[in-house]
Amino acid sequence: MNPLRFTQRLRDFWPFLWWAALITAMIFIFLLLRSASFITLIGFGVIAILIYRSRWLIPFAKKVWCFQRVAAPGIRLLYDPELQNLGISSSILQTCQTELQRLGEHFGFSLPGELRIFLFAHWKEIGRIFGQPAGAISLVRFNTILIGSDHPYMRETLRHELTHLFPGRWDWLVPPLLREGLATWLQGSYWGQQIDAAALPYLKDDEPRITSLLSRKFFYSDPHRQSSYVLAASFTGFLIRTYGWERYQKLYRRATAIDFKVQFKKCIGTKLEVAESQWRHEALVHIERCHIERCQA
Repeated sequence: MNPLRFTQRLRDFWPFLWWAALITAMIFIFLLLRSASFITLIGFGVIAILIYRSRWLIPFAKKVWCFQRVAAPGIRLLYDPELQNLGISSSILQTCQTELQRLGEHFGFSLPGELRIFLFAHWKEIGRIFGQPAGAISLVRFNTILIGSDHPYMRETLRHELTHLFPGRWDWLVPPLLREGLATWLQGSYWGQQIDAAALPYLKDDEPRITSLLSRKFFYSDPHRQSSYVLAASFTGFLIRTYGWERYQKLYRRATAIDFKVQFKKCIGTKLEVAESQWRHEALVHIERCHIERCQA
């Protein structure tokens, strides 16, 4: 690799190199201390957690080091050479520019720095790197999105992952009910269906309750994953329509899984159980009305 291309590679992967260098520096500093103080032990624990949570960096770097590069204002797209002749990069850039402007207007601010998008030839490669079933992932710390070119709902997924980059700076402890609910609602549809229509099969039953969607273990488990996403999105849409974006944003910034009911009452102005009951009734009535209108048409 010539020096110019190597320099360009360093620029492409600078956020990840910076993070790896930070962890390395922390390890070096604590090794020099060589003391058994309580603070040092805590420091080693923090470093161990960071290393564990960053274990994807090496397989990720191996996979994407030879990716091709194309850029637009504020966006750097790196894609698998296998996709070079498919012409997909221009449509991805155009979609991202449009969505970034839309989301910036919605949230009232723009993303800091440059957005990086890594486009894989196959979405399953992302799951293998991160050790989880995922066709796309947003890395808020790095202002980066990973997505597979063969994802069946590319536009929805891009909207979803781009959304994560905006409120991801508000509260890292936000429960999945809000985190995934907002991103799924703002993607506009779910697998090509209107959000409430996609939630209908699960709304007809009283389970799962909204409080179940506060648990990461429940939300992302295989038996409940799909229903959790659409129910969280439908409930999010109801809250924003009924109580307004400002109240919802306040809830997003303050609530955790531990104190969710308390913060819900403070920020939204009503009890969670009351809001859930209203949401289920409203969603079912709306969907039934739309069904009747389609039949009459």
